[in-house]
Amino acid sequence: MRNLLIHVWSKQNKTAIACLSLVPLVISCAAADVSEPPSDTGTSSTSEETVVAEDPVIPQPALAAAPGNSSPVAQVQSVIPIQFQGEWNVGLEHCGVPASDGQLLIGLNRIDFYESFGNVQEVVTQGDLKMMVMSEYSSEGETYTETDSFELSSDRSALTHRDTNTVRYRCPG
Repeated sequence: MRNLLIHVWSKQNKTAIACLSLVPLVISCAAADVSEPPSDTGTSSTSEETVVAEDPVIPQPALAAAPGNSSPVAQVQSVIPIQFQGEWNVGLEHCGVPASDGQLLIGLNRIDFYESFGNVQEVVTQGDLKMMVMSEYSSEGETYTETDSFELSSDRSALTHRDTNTVRYRCPG
């Protein structure tokens, strides 16, 4: 995956904002007060662009929670958080059954569906109950990259795969 790093320099308030695209439609930004615009630091695997703005640069609402908005800011993680890990199934009666097509096993850095498994490349969480996971999957001799979105119920007993709207339940043990 090719990331894009964008530097935005505001002359008026001497603020630099660096934005890095992490997964499709998720962007992480950091701002800092600096006296000079960011300089190009050489080459990397990331393509870079510097934009100089005359007016103040204001972060977009999707990047930070607005006052009075309890929506948490997205955070990049290197592994899947513990609350998502474990065995999940579409029915509790299928828990522990090796050939269950509704089974989902989530580990620290791996996701196993019925006929495919994925090695986690990147995890983006929003609060404690939502995550997006980009993984490199292998299935029936094919390899592909896919991003899956998951959401836990408030009691953490059910996990919804938001891309397919499939609800699975946490297996005991």
